[in-house]
Amino acid sequence: MPRLVAGLLAIVVLSASACGSAEQARRSAKETSTQEMRMAGRHGLRIGLPSAWYGRIYVNETGLRVVQAANFGLAERDDDVGSKTLQRMGSDGVLIAIWYWADRFPPDEDSALPEATLPLEIARSDFGKCTSLGAPETAMRIVAIDGHLVRVLVSFGSARVSDETLADANRVLATFSIP
Repeated sequence: MPRLVAGLLAIVVLSASACGSAEQARRSAKETSTQEMRMAGRHGLRIGLPSAWYGRIYVNETGLRVVQAANFGLAERDDDVGSKTLQRMGSDGVLIAIWYWADRFPPDEDSALPEATLPLEIARSDFGKCTSLGAPETAMRIVAIDGHLVRVLVSFGSARVSDETLADANRVLATFSIP
C-alpha cells in the first residue's frame, strides 16, 4: 500500500509540474507576442501591431484622428470605418477602427459618455451595438478618456467570435495610447 501511495504522489507531482510548465510556456508566449509588436504612431496616437497585422493612423478632412489595424491587408483609399477593407475580410479577420476627437466632442455625441481609462478593452457586452457595417460581428464602445471622445469599432469575420480571437483583438487594443 505505501508503494501505491508513493506512486500516486509521484504522478500528482509530475502532473502539477507539467501543468506549471505548460502555464509558464503560455505566459511566456503571450509576453513574447506582446514584445514582438511593432509600434505605429502618428498624430499623437500609437498602437502596437503584431507581426501579421497591418495598420495606419491619419487625420480625416474633419480633423478626426483615425486608427485602423487589421490582421489582413488594409484597402487603399478607404473610409474611416474601413468599408472596403471589410469587403476583403475572411472568416478569421479582425479589423479595429478607433476614432479620436482631440479637441472637442462632435455635436451629435452626448458629452455625458462613460469615462474610461487606458488600456481599452472590448467585452462580449459590446457586441451587437453596430450591425450596419457589413461584418458578421462588430463590437463597439464609445467612451470619454480625459474629456476626449473615443469610439472603438472591432469587426470580426465570423459571427461566432472565439475567446482567442477576442483576446487577440484586446491585446492590440491594450497597446493603444493617446497624447
